[in-house]
Amino acid sequence: MAADMKRSYLLGLLAFLALCCVLLHLFAGTQPAADYALKLEASQLTERAFAELRAERLRRGIALQPDIDPNQTGLIGPTYSGITTTLGHLEAKRSTTNPNFAAIFVACFGELGLKPGDRIAINLSGSFPCANIAALCAAQVMGLNPVIFSSVGASSYGGNLDAFTYPEMEYHLYQAGILEHHSLYVSMGGSADMGYEMEEEVKTAVMKRLRAQGISLLSFWDLEENVAFRMHVYQQEPVACFVNVGGNLLSLGGDDSMITLSGGIVTELPKASGSRGLIQRFIAQQVPVVHMLNMRDLCTRYGLPIDPSPIPAPGEGGLYYTVAYNRVAAWLCLLAAAACLPLMRQRSNKRANQNDQP
Repeated sequence: MAADMKRSYLLGLLAFLALCCVLLHLFAGTQPAADYALKLEASQLTERAFAELRAERLRRGIALQPDIDPNQTGLIGPTYSGITTTLGHLEAKRSTTNPNFAAIFVACFGELGLKPGDRIAINLSGSFPCANIAALCAAQVMGLNPVIFSSVGASSYGGNLDAFTYPEMEYHLYQAGILEHHSLYVSMGGSADMGYEMEEEVKTAVMKRLRAQGISLLSFWDLEENVAFRMHVYQQEPVACFVNVGGNLLSLGGDDSMITLSGGIVTELPKASGSRGLIQRFIAQQVPVVHMLNMRDLCTRYGLPIDPSPIPAPGEGGLYYTVAYNRVAAWLCLLAAAACLPLMRQRSNKRANQNDQP
């Protein structure tokens, strides 16, 4: 019988605590995150960059494609072009046209404790031009010192416009005074990072335009030499973080296990990931990685809509706010618990004594 009384007491205690939790959630609200101002500034700068890229696309006579870009952002590439490397996921590409994607980078950089002046290594694939720009805007707002490599080749619906490649987008924003930094080196990307699958005439024309703009082109036949060169450039000074956007060969090292690597901050890798890529080498040196590839998962985790329509304004999204519990309600629950628990114990003991009497 004593065991039944004890069980009854515990059940009553659990029920009371559950009620307190429900009340706290009912009276909970939201408050701006500690880094709200930085996130908002980064997203506003990204929105400005996106608007300029749309305008430049139209100035170059490249029509919008409302069938695949219903928000008419001008940031979605065609299904196929002469620099298309692989098939891409349209929903993922449209999800990154949200300027609030920059706030994800601010959140990651803040979580890693990065400070103004910190040197960060960046490798950008042409497949996600919007996420690339968001990363650079976030780094700029936070006063970081990025060392940037990027590539021309892109998957479907990304930066795969023959006449306006990602490196050209980035350099245009630099010349327009919107971005303070641009890629130090550019490679063709794609197969072997040499663009073997690209149309030769298109590739030649793109390389000619990039050289005319003074952009330094990389051409390595050997993957190991390519990675080693990048690591040498990145690490001329201590690196606080490595940022990767997309599924670039140099970042992933050609290891299939890396394709499903969870996005966001990465500090550990699957055992089968090998050691050929930039991500693996930085992790081996205990340099944290901010990895952006599985966009649907990233949007879900950070409270951004998937494939939004219309495009949200800067400042919209769950990552701008944190839950704020009502202190008055919390204290009332605590006081009620302090008052009720002794009474519940006393009542339980009284019943136990009554049941023990003959």
